[in-house]
Amino acid sequence: MFARAIETTAKPGKREELIAAFSKNVLPLVRKQTGFVGVIGLANDIASDETAGLSFWKTKNDAEAFFSSAEFTTAMDGLKPLIADLKVRTFTVAASTFNEIAAGIDA
Repeated sequence: MFARAIETTAKPGKREELIAAFSKNVLPLVRKQTGFVGVIGLANDIASDETAGLSFWKTKNDAEAFFSSAEFTTAMDGLKPLIADLKVRTFTVAASTFNEIAAGIDA
């Protein structure tokens, strides 16, 4: 199982708009993808411009296929006016208490 972490810094005053746009334009796409397990969205309570999201995938290839797709690129292009900084990282899930998200190695 793999996780893709996306950390964003929204442009000043744009965090809520960014969250709404992501929910409307990206989440419907990700839900249809092969190997998609789930997503957790986070908003920083202290730094009012920061958000993060963790998406969980059955395999690394499933995650990479979506994040390199034209659909994802187009959806993210629509969010660029709201984002000051973006970091994307991929992790292997090493431990989890969620039944749907199991630790393991890419098969």
